[in-house]
Amino acid sequence: MTAKNLIPNTTMKEAPSLLQKILEQYETLNGEKILESLRSFPFDHKEPNFAEACLKGIKKHFEEKGRKMSYEELLAVLVRANIMYFVEKGHIQNLWYLLLYALLPQELHNVPKSVLVEKIEIEFIKFMETLKLIYGENAVKDGVLKFLFKENREFTFSVFHTIDFLLEIEKERMLN
Repeated sequence: MTAKNLIPNTTMKEAPSLLQKILEQYETLNGEKILESLRSFPFDHKEPNFAEACLKGIKKHFEEKGRKMSYEELLAVLVRANIMYFVEKGHIQNLWYLLLYALLPQELHNVPKSVLVEKIEIEFIKFMETLKLIYGENAVKDGVLKFLFKENREFTFSVFHTIDFLLEIEKERMLN
């Protein structure tokens, strides 16, 4: 697997700048660190707002770290965001969603959305760990990157374009 294989029909010039930076680091990305980050990001199921229930713990994590984020942590946040999107939109046509959702017991199909995101995320981690056992260390990194940039490209690219836009605004604000 190479970085070019992850974004078919797209030149690196067309990719959002933050995505380009991540793909430039492809060789040094650590799949296990992505899974560790996912495991360490807590949920707050008592929070009535779905996004807050899923993301408040991540925000607190980065505030405690002085707002510094590794590429692996960013990829983990993107995995959670994609799973949240699946749950929110009910993407029944998405193969990943169907696979992960089917692994859950029937009684979990009607729980709060944040609980469902957490359970699907746990199954995602187990799936990635199985890939690692079968195919080796790089299988986790490649699996996560395929999940984000091939299988869920449209959503992930929209997130990166939004980040690029916000960073451009921040640069302009700093220059003025």
